[in-house]
Amino acid sequence: MLGTEVDADNFTVAKENVSRNNLQSKIGIIRVDGDQILDAATWPTQDSTSMFHFTMCNPPFFVRESPEDNGPVPSKECEIKTQGGEVKFIKQMADQSCNIKNRVKIFSTLCGHKSSLVPIKQYLTALGVKSLATTEFCQGKTMRWGIAWTWDQLDLNSVKSLKYKKSKEKPFNWSIKVSNTSALNLFQSIKTWLAEVKVDVTVQKETKHYCSARIVSYDQLWQNQRKRRRQNRQDKTEKENDAKGESEEGKFSELNSNSSNDTNSMAEASLMQELLNSDGNRMVNSFLMDHHSKDSSKPNSNPTQEQNQVMPEADNTAGEETSSGENGTKETYSGKNGTEDTSSSKKEAQLEANIKLRLAGPVLLLEIFYLGGQLGRDGVHQLLQYLKNKQAAKIKTN
Repeated sequence: MLGTEVDADNFTVAKENVSRNNLQSKIGIIRVDGDQILDAATWPTQDSTSMFHFTMCNPPFFVRESPEDNGPVPSKECEIKTQGGEVKFIKQMADQSCNIKNRVKIFSTLCGHKSSLVPIKQYLTALGVKSLATTEFCQGKTMRWGIAWTWDQLDLNSVKSLKYKKSKEKPFNWSIKVSNTSALNLFQSIKTWLAEVKVDVTVQKETKHYCSARIVSYDQLWQNQRKRRRQNRQDKTEKENDAKGESEEGKFSELNSNSSNDTNSMAEASLMQELLNSDGNRMVNSFLMDHHSKDSSKPNSNPTQEQNQVMPEADNTAGEETSSGENGTKETYSGKNGTEDTSSSKKEAQLEANIKLRLAGPVLLLEIFYLGGQLGRDGVHQLLQYLKNKQAAKIKTN
């Protein structure tokens, strides 16, 4: 282990502590200037090519030029105050880490203010670190925060903090490597994709680097998307074929109609010619005989009796219509009751979950926390796969 110290008095005390514990072979202390945080040029000769697993730092928290009076503190000014405060100090530390990225696996530091995390994370991301992670430390009423980054191929997000509970179900994670976009822009796309499958989204927070929402779905339309697309294409093809067949059938019917009209005209002309050529007297006699037979049949008919026979049939018919109408009304009322029962019954949610989208170093991290629903955690997995497919299709299109 190798330690650095700026203050002369502190350097002397640190050397004495190492000697008293007989740790000279394991711990080395070197004196550096205020701006030499991670300067390899100050390292001893035997450590000039050494590899270190990690670095840790407890930087000065406060700004030296700040007019605020922090009151008496049991420490030196160089230990608690620095030019530009802890944000500037850690940024300088991050710049120097670029020069020794191949000799240190993980860089870490403490933060005294939670507000310092965001600008430091943004700065590290701009530098191009491979991964970074944050955590918090709580001792009584005192809160401190920690941040770590690496230039190596390590996933620091997999590190579990002290507050991690094994009994707590893990969220579904998706690390999205994107460029020239923010969490807010991607969150807008996710809301659009969820709306396409009728998922209700209640936004809780929307910022450039952090977004969260509550989602509830009463359907499961994100399932079998490939099958749905194939069925839609098949239905579209069938409709086009049906429309084409109807068009050809209409043309064929029109041709048949024209042919039939021509045939009927020819038949009428032939019949008229035959009537003109027949015996006129025979036609007249036939007409008179038919007329006489109709007149002779009239006295035998009883109009009143026929009317009486017809009227009851009309009454019976009217009665049947009324009865049918009443039955129809009852059936409609029963249908209304069924409709009202269906609408009044609440539909159970298929899936309920919380989603969080945040900037995590060089990637955007989407987390989905399952809350409930009939589909269970499998439903969350399927929904996440649907979002991944949508993002892949978007990238392919662009």
